[in-house]
Amino acid sequence: MIKKFSIGDFARDFGLLEEEITPECFLEFGRHNFEYSIIDPERLYNTFDSVLDGIEKKSKIISGKNRKNDWEDGWRESLENFVQSNFDVNTLTPRYYSSELEDRDNSILRMEGRYIKATSPNFLANLQRVLRKQIYSQYFKGFDNVYEFGCGSSFNFEDVFELYPNMKCVGLDWSNAAIEIINLLRQKKDWNIEGHRFDFFEPDENLDIRRNSVLFTFGALEQTGDQYEKFLQFILRKKPDLCVNIEPIDVFYDDKKILGYLGKKYHSNRNYLKNYLPRLKELEKEKKIEIFKTAKSSFGCTFQNIWSTIVWKPVW
Repeated sequence: MIKKFSIGDFARDFGLLEEEITPECFLEFGRHNFEYSIIDPERLYNTFDSVLDGIEKKSKIISGKNRKNDWEDGWRESLENFVQSNFDVNTLTPRYYSSELEDRDNSILRMEGRYIKATSPNFLANLQRVLRKQIYSQYFKGFDNVYEFGCGSSFNFEDVFELYPNMKCVGLDWSNAAIEIINLLRQKKDWNIEGHRFDFFEPDENLDIRRNSVLFTFGALEQTGDQYEKFLQFILRKKPDLCVNIEPIDVFYDDKKILGYLGKKYHSNRNYLKNYLPRLKELEKEKKIEIFKTAKSSFGCTFQNIWSTIVWKPVW
């Protein structure tokens, strides 16, 4: 039976009250097909089998400093596709949102502790865009500058400029190809954007964070494992006006439930972001930061829950 993921489902799955949904988010939500079906028992068995197999295979690909060349190659591919498409920004959407992946079926998704089968092959990418509209319209309004750390192909900036055409955007990434993409976006699309090389593991103290700025990460801190302390201390010294992290958060998994157990195992085996929220809470107890919101997301791709939200700022 076909069901429809509603705006109320979106609010619940991302820790929002329905009255918090912004008009911009509501309009974006209405543009997409969010129909799905509950997976039948036979398909569910096969899904669990493929997830366990994927966890085993992907455990050999560990996040961290060692993957710098992998990310350079990935964003170089995005750069080449962008140029070959005559600078179509749609080509900047990362491959891991594609419905045609070798290692997983992106139409099999996590929702409220169960697996579903999305009708649209673009369900995941479209929902990410809806979430971007919500985050940007809810938290970026009134700021003059936006810094995305770990910006990759810079695809997240498209909605920033749609909502705030005069916003100054700064994309930061350790990939040379990522910075080349930013330079082309400025030249070909006239985006008010600049790019800088930045390494989470060795932050550049010469980087200036302008006044009235919001800093955000969207699935980038994930790659640091437990090696994010230098970056946190960098933020505390630079004192942006607001920080928004959309990341998979390990402590949100309930490993007494099957999807929670599998998600946490995958997260741990890949060396993804570890104990980040507890560390922020320690800093809050030390009166070094103020946490405004933490929201657990029950939505995710086949292997893990991917888009939990933490909103905070350093204490001046």
